[in-house]
Amino acid sequence: IIVNEDLGTYQVFPKHYCYGDYGTLYGLYRGYEYLKDEKGKKLALSLVLKSHDIGYEPPILVAGPSLLYGHSGLAMLFRRFHRHSGIEAFEQVYQAMLEHLIDCYDECDTFLGYKGYWNQSEKTTNYSFFEGILGIGLALMSVESEEVRLLFEEFFFLKD
Repeated sequence: IIVNEDLGTYQVFPKHYCYGDYGTLYGLYRGYEYLKDEKGKKLALSLVLKSHDIGYEPPILVAGPSLLYGHSGLAMLFRRFHRHSGIEAFEQVYQAMLEHLIDCYDECDTFLGYKGYWNQSEKTTNYSFFEGILGIGLALMSVESEEVRLLFEEFFFLKD
């Protein structure tokens, strides 16, 4: 999300972990955190909340369960945003994304019920970590225990 507060305008980009608002804002937040810049951290969180308020309907969030571009990645990012900020709305989005992932399951789909959304021309896409069942499965398993969650987040570049 690009915000021009003086003009009251903004432009929304897809809400993906990769190439989207939330991955970028998480990077900004962590950068401000590293720099110990409380004003910057508050700004980054306010932009996350502003983006959150716009909603998640297409084309803002294109359907898909993957880590890079879909609900699995958003679930993990919002879990991290909640963990860093304590803002309850972020925990609610995390829970909603996981529930949506469960609802996306289709026993008729190959690849354990979670056929990929992007790059279907590649045979390996549906097995891959970032776009396929491996990452989606880890996102779902992250609710099982703190140990699994921490391993998953570390592998997904979200380690503290």
